[in-house]
Amino acid sequence: MNIQEGHDLASELNLTPKQVSTGLAFFYICYVIFDLPSNLLMSKLSPHIWMSRIVISVGIIGACMAAMESAWSFYLLRLLLGIVIAGMWPGMSYYLTLFYPPSRTGKRIGQYFTAAQVSAAVGGLVSAGFQKMDGLGGLVGFQ
Repeated sequence: MNIQEGHDLASELNLTPKQVSTGLAFFYICYVIFDLPSNLLMSKLSPHIWMSRIVISVGIIGACMAAMESAWSFYLLRLLLGIVIAGMWPGMSYYLTLFYPPSRTGKRIGQYFTAAQVSAAVGGLVSAGFQKMDGLGGLVGFQ
């Protein structure tokens, strides 16, 4: 959004399409690399510690994305995001197996996955609303 005004992420940071794709790929590379270590560590910690760490870390990185000024900061934040969120999906599935009997676990995991998709849809609409606030407070839409 806001590409006509030049207030999209790529225009603001002077990124080429290849740089945008590279930055987006960094997330997945880190997610895959850190998924196993994250899950091993997660099995040793309690759910409230592990999930709190993920939520707080993602929030901090999300806030830092408003301060991006160049390709290297975009790359760094995408790398960090992949590292801190690694293991969230399997971790949540594992934690659900700890709290529910086997007869109810499948239903709860299905509800979790469904809620995640609904959340993504609602998050997209909220994000579009923020993009429409382009220029308010001296910030561009992606900020």
